[in-house]
Amino acid sequence: MLSRKYYRMLARVIKNNTIINDDNMLPHSTINKITLICDLMNELHNDNSYFNANKFIDACAVDDK
Repeated sequence: MLSRKYYRMLARVIKNNTIINDDNMLPHSTINKITLICDLMNELHNDNSYFNANKFIDACAVDDK
């Protein structure tokens, strides 16, 4: 189970990477995946010096299959 600290960190990182689209054609928000992954990697590495960024990037990859 994650602690409150991690829930807050995840919410902050998602919020900071959310792009609000005010265009009437696309009335929804989007998230910049690259910066989201980078920001999460920074936060997780700050918490755990053994954090493996390469494994995290591989786990975040989208399969084209």
